[in-house]
Amino acid sequence: MSLAESNGRNLLLGALRAVLEYVALVMGGTAALAGAARGLRILPSPVSVPGFVTSILSSLIVFLDLLTPAISLRPVLAWIATGVVLFVCGLLLRNVPDSTARLGLAVVSLVLSTSVAAIFSPAYVTVLITPVMGFVVTQAFAAFCAGCLGGIFGFFLLPQISRKSLNSSPMHWGHWVAVTAWILLFGVTWARTESIRHKLEAVKDRRLRLVYARWVPVDDGPVREEPIGPGDRNRYLTDQEIEELRAAGLTGVIHYLGGQGDGAGLRFVVIMARPDRDTVDLPKPASGDILYLQTQEGWRKFPPSAPTLPRTVRLLYFGPDAYFSLPTMRPHVDIGLGHPDPKSDPGAWSYAPADWPDNWQMLPPSLPEAEASHDAVK
Repeated sequence: MSLAESNGRNLLLGALRAVLEYVALVMGGTAALAGAARGLRILPSPVSVPGFVTSILSSLIVFLDLLTPAISLRPVLAWIATGVVLFVCGLLLRNVPDSTARLGLAVVSLVLSTSVAAIFSPAYVTVLITPVMGFVVTQAFAAFCAGCLGGIFGFFLLPQISRKSLNSSPMHWGHWVAVTAWILLFGVTWARTESIRHKLEAVKDRRLRLVYARWVPVDDGPVREEPIGPGDRNRYLTDQEIEELRAAGLTGVIHYLGGQGDGAGLRFVVIMARPDRDTVDLPKPASGDILYLQTQEGWRKFPPSAPTLPRTVRLLYFGPDAYFSLPTMRPHVDIGLGHPDPKSDPGAWSYAPADWPDNWQMLPPSLPEAEASHDAVK
């Protein structure tokens, strides 16, 4: 290999080393600092913080997901581009006096790191909106940390990289280990993401609009719905759904509790009287809207002839925890990947339409006359 080829190779390796150290020290350090600040309750949060160490680890896991990338390719590309730009700046300042070069690189690194982290934060941090505090985005804290760490990186580390002799490789064994691990993680994540994408394309699952409601035995009159206030009509039962429930002999009052999805999906209505401690799997509709009613005889489907799929909407009972002071029933929609274990993937079960206080433990309605004509979902 000629001297020019060797110098060119080492120049590329120098840029690679700059990227590795920049991403690890600046962006990884920012993720850890954001997690530490949240764990110490320096940053506001609408939910309780699980703990100092746990908060740091969760932020680093999110950073690793971004780095692989399990979420989006843009953040890691932005961080890599910033590392390359800083390396080039270091090369351009090779002949500048040391103190001037360090200050110049520190300023450039600070500005670029702050800007990149403000757009592509290495840590997903909670947004809190309150009347007193107005609009507080803790991503600004992450951008601040990235700027500080970027300035330190430019002042202390980058000059050593940019001024290293091109006659020898700048990479140490630790850098090669990092490169190998990054490539392996990237490959595994890409393969997993592509597998999921192909599964979803094969299933061609239709989106749902989940409507979650509560039944209350107020009187013996025909069932009616009492809206909680003005708003999107998609949140409430349709006239046809009310008529089907009345035809089945249902009485009482229905109150809207919550919903998920936009107006483009099929309606999936769940009406309950009390939480069910057993796992409830309600088959998804194959073509049209569907409604499920909790009864003493089992779950009833309306309309009874509605075609369904093997995939389900699963309802699980959760007791009081750090986030909800009362028991909850939480749904998860199978889009072709099944239902995750709530212990290994609690985030998939984070949506809770409503709490279930003690005075909501109503006996479900009994519709024995409908047993012959309505399907029961066990």
